[in-house]
Amino acid sequence: MPHTEEKNEKLYDRKAYEFELPPHLIAQYPVEPRDHSRLLVLDRQSGKWEDRFFYDIKHYLHAGDTLVLNKTRVLPARLFAVKDTGARVEILLLSKKGNCWEALVRPARRIKSGQRLYFPDYPDVQVEIIDELEEGRRILRFHADSEEEFIHKAGFMALPPY
Repeated sequence: MPHTEEKNEKLYDRKAYEFELPPHLIAQYPVEPRDHSRLLVLDRQSGKWEDRFFYDIKHYLHAGDTLVLNKTRVLPARLFAVKDTGARVEILLLSKKGNCWEALVRPARRIKSGQRLYFPDYPDVQVEIIDELEEGRRILRFHADSEEEFIHKAGFMALPPY
């Protein structure tokens, strides 16, 4: 196998991206001003890595280059509900499954299928537990006029550690 093919194969090997990341190095909030975020630059000819700032990107773009912007937004997927007893429940939305969500629920052992959870600040919104999965996960369904609007109003950003 030629050297370049071997090098390219390593780029797609997931194990090459596994590393220890100390918790104090995990950003909890975006840097201000935003163009002061860090930029890691690879000189493809020398193989040398360089730490820069995003405002330096203009030095690396040339006429004819394609710049792809990722305009996705992070969902404020962490919600706090209560049981009918008043006990507090934390919900972390993991993925949308049709008209339901897979979520991590705490304390999971006390949250059963068929149960409803409530949001005191949003009396018109409820969550129904549809199914119990392993490792504290649940399938749930929102009962709300606008599920997406509710999540954006009531949800919090899920910052590490999850």
